[in-house]
Amino acid sequence: MFMISRFIFEVAYKEQKLIMIDPYEPQCHINNFYYFRYGGESIDHQVQRAHEPLIIPPHGYKRIWSLESFKLDHRIVAMIGNLSELVIKGLELVYSPSIDPGFEGLLELGLRNNLQIENRLEIHQNIGKILFFDCTDTCIGTEEFVANIVANKAWAIRKEAKEYMQKSHDAWAKNIEAKKQI
Repeated sequence: MFMISRFIFEVAYKEQKLIMIDPYEPQCHINNFYYFRYGGESIDHQVQRAHEPLIIPPHGYKRIWSLESFKLDHRIVAMIGNLSELVIKGLELVYSPSIDPGFEGLLELGLRNNLQIENRLEIHQNIGKILFFDCTDTCIGTEEFVANIVANKAWAIRKEAKEYMQKSHDAWAKNIEAKKQI
């Protein structure tokens, strides 16, 4: 099992659709984790998309949804973490610590206001972070894994170049043949 960095996500997992994040924001993907954002309130387990900031009463609790929808392949497990920014504001994100392989959908979470005053959560504010792991049994290390990805990409580029060159040559040969007919 190994952690999936942003680099490995972008060169392999995103392209192969082993991890899908919608909407995906590159600026939310920092090194080894992805910041997920507040997307709406949960009312009767239904998503009520946020159109204004969420107000949490003193010592109140709100059920919320992530803005992002996640789809994980059966070999991907994810761990959720809290943000210091929320703790400083007196907010506590309540969540399951992991996202199971094969999960698909929005994250349903809780948000507790630990202060004696009203608190506010802005639309699309970062509320947590996710770390992704490939949990397949493997004998190779991440360096070899990345080398294989790079080699496969290089092979695909060479194949495309060969096909382009062949098409160009065929078009040139056809043009020469047409000129001979004149």
